[in-house]
Amino acid sequence: MKKYMKFVYPDYGAPASFPGHVAHSGQKVQVIREVKNLDPEVERTFLIRASDGWEGEAFASELS
Repeated sequence: MKKYMKFVYPDYGAPASFPGHVAHSGQKVQVIREVKNLDPEVERTFLIRASDGWEGEAFASELS
């Protein structure tokens, strides 16, 4: 999958816990693949990569 989307990380009130997510919020990122989740109650999650090589996971609602 080679798709680029804007990543917006909401302010959950704990930026120190996810500094990479906070630093890359608002950037265009590459969506690498969907992360398989066995719990149907959890929102779809994707592995993303920023242009500087940082990788993290993002919920579908954080990508536009």
